[in-house]
Amino acid sequence: MKKILCALLLFISLSSNVFSDFGQNTQLIDLFKENNLRLIVMCNFQGTNNVLDIVTSSRSPGYELTNIGLAKLQDAVASLQTENINHIYAAPAYRTQQSANLLGKAFLLHVDQLSIDGRLGMQNFGSAEGEDFDVYKQNFTSMQNMLESTPPNGEPGISVFNRTQDFLASLQNLENQTVLIITHAFNYCHFSKCITGKYNQLPAPGQWIVYDFANQE
Repeated sequence: MKKILCALLLFISLSSNVFSDFGQNTQLIDLFKENNLRLIVMCNFQGTNNVLDIVTSSRSPGYELTNIGLAKLQDAVASLQTENINHIYAAPAYRTQQSANLLGKAFLLHVDQLSIDGRLGMQNFGSAEGEDFDVYKQNFTSMQNMLESTPPNGEPGISVFNRTQDFLASLQNLENQTVLIITHAFNYCHFSKCITGKYNQLPAPGQWIVYDFANQE
């Protein structure tokens, strides 16, 4: 009964459309605890865009995993192997799909256990597309301000946060599973805000965090 009530409250929240602030979604957290769900949120491994140190929302094969990124991915396999991952969700960029396919093969997952989801995609940077990241950062007073602001002609930070919550809500019926989510640095921070109410620091490429609701009171 409690699970049904939580799901109903979540549906009402989602149906009211658009979350008005950047905050923790306690209704989702309660459902994940009920369902013994484990989420592994990963910032994708190093790509050529990271070497260039630019902001980009491009999904192009022109930005692919570097040799360092591929090596770090292989190093990560041993650590992630013990997590018994049931499903991998990845952002639609070519480089994140590379990671999902390689990790899926390493974990012997079937093709139906790999999903590409547009809600995990990087923020649209508008007129700032391709800008040096250090130059881009100078437009904002803090990391929080950068994550929550709207680049010129780009996507509002609240939009990225909302689609992050919408993606999480789509997992509400999963039970006793471990899910790997391969996304980007800004998205990684929005996941933290939604789940914990606080932003993580911007992650390094290949960094991940485990949200283990199965072992939370």
